[in-house]
Amino acid sequence: MDLENSFFSYRRRASWPQFEPPLGREATECLEAVDFDSPDLDRALGKMRVVAVASAEILAFVRAVWEPEPRDAVPESESDDLIPDGGPVRGVLTRSAVRTTGWFNSLKNGAMTACESLGEMYAAAIFECDPRVRGYVPQPLTLRYPEDKGRVRHHVPDWLVWRHDGPYVVEIKPAAKAMQPDWRWRFQLCRLFLQGHGIRYRVWDEHVVTQEPRISNCRALLRFRDQPVQTDERQRVLEHLARTSVATIAELAAAADAPDGGAVVHALMLRGFFDFDLNQPIGPETALRRAP
Repeated sequence: MDLENSFFSYRRRASWPQFEPPLGREATECLEAVDFDSPDLDRALGKMRVVAVASAEILAFVRAVWEPEPRDAVPESESDDLIPDGGPVRGVLTRSAVRTTGWFNSLKNGAMTACESLGEMYAAAIFECDPRVRGYVPQPLTLRYPEDKGRVRHHVPDWLVWRHDGPYVVEIKPAAKAMQPDWRWRFQLCRLFLQGHGIRYRVWDEHVVTQEPRISNCRALLRFRDQPVQTDERQRVLEHLARTSVATIAELAAAADAPDGGAVVHALMLRGFFDFDLNQPIGPETALRRAP
């Protein structure tokens, strides 16, 4: 099975997918290759609107361009890329509008999070393990914009990620598809529109979501999702870190004074108690600081 097909072939309910090998090139954000400057882009940007949102927190960023529309405004017969917003009159996306192919059990979100592809499962794992992500929302909003010949299109980004420095929209697309001119034009349009309202925009391909050592770090940390942590164990770890400002996993494991101190520390890492670099290999000498 080639990577592009396997990237979109996940169809079973599970908390962690099987890994497919990357193609061997450097991870890159496809958006970096986008460079469009055309009258069509300017015209679409001026008429682009948000017609559905998943939460009031998102709406606060885009209220100036908020024009809610009913579900039947997006024909069911349109292509798979035109996902109906499916929201009630108040414009909130519902679970029934999501074409689920898998579920990710998120501690950060406190719920099972729907994913539409294997790539989205990888992305959810990264968001879950990144200490600077406080939450993430699938299919967060619906964008409406005009195309040529008067046609109106709707686009639903894959994720909205709440990071310590603000919100990001993240799209997940295979590289072969993401570099096609029509998708690059759409990405550029979305980037300009959302960044104009304080939401940063990123496009991740299969090389980004499987980038090492980050994805192996995620896989390792998620093994401790159900690890119990006693209150006194957590308190001893945090008190040690308060005294030293920075400490290694090995040092905090010893401070935990628990039967498996390493498991306790890894569980606390996953639960957002520490700041660390997810892009570097995680081991006993990994430096941890208090969460931002």
